[in-house]
Amino acid sequence: MKYLFLLFFPAFTLHAQFLWQVYPDTIIKWNYTDGDEFNKNEINKDKWTTSFPWTITVPSQEAVIRENNIKFNNGIASFIVDKDSSLVKLNDWQIDTLRFKKLGIKLLAGNKMPVKYSLGLLWSNKTYKYGYFEIKFKACDGKGLWPAFWMYAANKNNEIDFLELKGEKEKYLHVDIHCPDGCGNYKKNLFGVGQKWGHWLKTEQRLKSSYNVMAGEWTPTFIKYYLNGKLVAYVEHAYDMGMHLIVGNGIAKDGAPFKPGPDKATPFPNPFFVDYVRIYKTDTLPNLTIIKENLALTKFISNEADTSSFVSDKANKKLINNRNNNLKSKNVLTISIMPLSKSSMSFRAIGLANGDTLVATFKNSNGDLIKYLEVKKNSETVISFTEGSSIDFQLTINEKIIKENLTIR
Repeated sequence: MKYLFLLFFPAFTLHAQFLWQVYPDTIIKWNYTDGDEFNKNEINKDKWTTSFPWTITVPSQEAVIRENNIKFNNGIASFIVDKDSSLVKLNDWQIDTLRFKKLGIKLLAGNKMPVKYSLGLLWSNKTYKYGYFEIKFKACDGKGLWPAFWMYAANKNNEIDFLELKGEKEKYLHVDIHCPDGCGNYKKNLFGVGQKWGHWLKTEQRLKSSYNVMAGEWTPTFIKYYLNGKLVAYVEHAYDMGMHLIVGNGIAKDGAPFKPGPDKATPFPNPFFVDYVRIYKTDTLPNLTIIKENLALTKFISNEADTSSFVSDKANKKLINNRNNNLKSKNVLTISIMPLSKSSMSFRAIGLANGDTLVATFKNSNGDLIKYLEVKKNSETVISFTEGSSIDFQLTINEKIIKENLTIR
């Protein structure tokens, strides 16, 4: 299948930030509303808090959250787990006596908690309700490491896990949802006992070998999970509340959730690399019926150089099928435009199926060709142009046309 994109740019704008999901029978446009490109060498305190609001420790991981465990270099944020044998002084309101007792944590004189590790984490100051949440990441390396990208509503522990990784599971990622009631015990087994929905998904390539894009599409009735533009999981559940967005790196423990913990071979300090976090909204949320008609049970294509496929094994099928075993699908091509400066932008295409070709042309207001692209696999390209020109944008996909007027500030 060949897609034709005609992109006309008279000027650049920091408002020219869009993402389109291109289905065979419909196009869904998402507008960029928030996020962080991590291009500055400091944490944006207007956007982020560097710990949980209720504590600076993670007792279950015997860890303290430290701002200095987040480093920046050339537009990449590194969320670092490191060994730390300090005593962390806690305020009375940061002490959960029952939880500490359950975990076997004993405070020393002066409400000091002994820790073994430090970690880096960002908690969004804003809450979000519905949208398209995206992270570009490279996994860390080492047994016991536990990076994640997730949403959390502190009220009653509602949670959407868009991405969880383990250092020793080099070809796996985990997705999940959590609710106080078990999310309605999503699926029952042969004995009528409710089962949790989340599961590990297997990939063909090591997630630490290159950068990948993980996205979660959260609507009032369902959540979809995409890896490099391909659908990998789907669940029908309604969360009617705002949630904070969190990204960070953690450490597991032997005998605890997401075991095993680290061993002597685990390297420290150990970074989880993040290129960006992006948040999009749409004026017209997708209809559930349309989405069901377009869900994919196909092999999944990676974003990086080798186009290795992502295996549609039993675990993947379980996560897509859920209650409806008749869900059928088609490919979803995802296109995004993101300003990088006043004279450059990123044009990204992911989710191309084998045999698809995307043709994109970039022209200024005089009709002069700036860039011609013929894309046959997932890619991200930087487009440069003369600063100060004005931009009209037209995107043609077969017989469908998208037009945008982009202005600069």
